[in-house]
Amino acid sequence: VATETCDWDKPDCMKSTEELESSSGAWIWVTDDKDGYTAARITKGSIGDSSINVQLQSGTKKTIKSSKNEPLWPLKPSSLNHIEDDLVMVDDINVGLMTHNLRERYKRDNIYTWVGANHSVLVSINPFK
Repeated sequence: VATETCDWDKPDCMKSTEELESSSGAWIWVTDDKDGYTAARITKGSIGDSSINVQLQSGTKKTIKSSKNEPLWPLKPSSLNHIEDDLVMVDDINVGLMTHNLRERYKRDNIYTWVGANHSVLVSINPFK
């Protein structure tokens, strides 16, 4: 099936029913007390509404009220699976995806992450667990 798009996401026509249900709707980053930001799927409403219902990646459902403290950055679910060693290479540069990338690299004991093509900036996460 030719989709004529360049994307990490699997085209809908190739997804199983379960994949379609879990990935339907827009995905965003929402603030989280534990992780800073977490991925969430909008289940009711849309970005720009005064409040929206979301389902967090963990399965928890939550109502989010629009505010300056809740930026609601868009998210491609496939971005969660592509952990980069240089933050410039992430799909969308926003705090949610950068935090996710650094957190996942830390979990893999990759405590150093570059920022920039010439590797002039290095982010280091404290390795002491």
